[in-house]
Amino acid sequence: MNTKFLVLTFFVVISSLCISNEKIKAEEKIILYNTTNSRLPSNYITAILIDGSRVWAGTTRGLVVYDSGRWVNLKNAPEGWISSIIRVNDSIWVSVRGNSSGLWKYSNRRWRLYEPPENFSESRLNMLEDWGDIYIARYDGRGYIWLATGLRLLKFNVKNETWEFAADLMLYEDRPADIEFCNNSVIISTGYSGIFIYDTESGSFIRRLRKVPEYPAILLYPAYDIEIKSDKLYIAHDGRVSVYTFTEDCSITLNGSRWQTIQPAALSPLSEINLSDSFVVGRYIIMKKNKAFYVNFSEIFKEKVHETSVKKQNSTLWIGNWGNGIIRLIYGS
Repeated sequence: MNTKFLVLTFFVVISSLCISNEKIKAEEKIILYNTTNSRLPSNYITAILIDGSRVWAGTTRGLVVYDSGRWVNLKNAPEGWISSIIRVNDSIWVSVRGNSSGLWKYSNRRWRLYEPPENFSESRLNMLEDWGDIYIARYDGRGYIWLATGLRLLKFNVKNETWEFAADLMLYEDRPADIEFCNNSVIISTGYSGIFIYDTESGSFIRRLRKVPEYPAILLYPAYDIEIKSDKLYIAHDGRVSVYTFTEDCSITLNGSRWQTIQPAALSPLSEINLSDSFVVGRYIIMKKNKAFYVNFSEIFKEKVHETSVKKQNSTLWIGNWGNGIIRLIYGS
């Protein structure tokens, strides 16, 4: 985009709600970036990666990087729906849906595309058109990027740069949303079918969870986002967070005593968890453990959509919104 680069800066007073009823007021700086004032190729933000001082933002129409106070379009970058952005060692890996579909590697200022093979299994699912759409990709820290497509779970060996088949997904259109790792378990959250648990030793799915018996408050679908911290698994749902305490071997049982729920201040859908300091719950940002800060997105966004992705960079939150662009919220230390 060759239009003049403008930044619309909003200063808002954020009223805070606190579980301990403590009243807090703070003036925060909010900068909104969209297609009219930046080089964002789309206002639909699909992925964010904090890479030191740089911020990578994926959209439904490609990739852009915020560096040294400005947005930069990288030459020959993929132009499709960016589903994930990952740093592994000195390279950036980007998974793409739709146009330019596949796994892209950015290294030494050059891009290379790795397309998943079509003939991994004899499943009838191979006959469906969107077999190769990558919904989510995560690095396990052990040399593999795990990718969930519309139909199957794949592994990519980063060192050898080769593909490996893991398994067919149990149902078509499960809509994988996130992947986490615990010892030999790969935990996959989905938008429609709850949670799948894949065992790397047996090479197969060993469990699927949709609800916890004797605990009707915990329904595991849809599961928008998951995160593991210490010995707990946090699962983002509509208006709440489910928490599971692992056994020593990371296995998940249906025992209700190991489950609990966190009821946030807002009943809006919770679309992403960031346990380093914050939850993002619809229009609410809950930061610093028990302090809940309210941001009136309706005064900032034209569209009344609050699906978000969030990443923290020092004392800044980058909040990507579906349809409205990306917010840079500078909230102080």
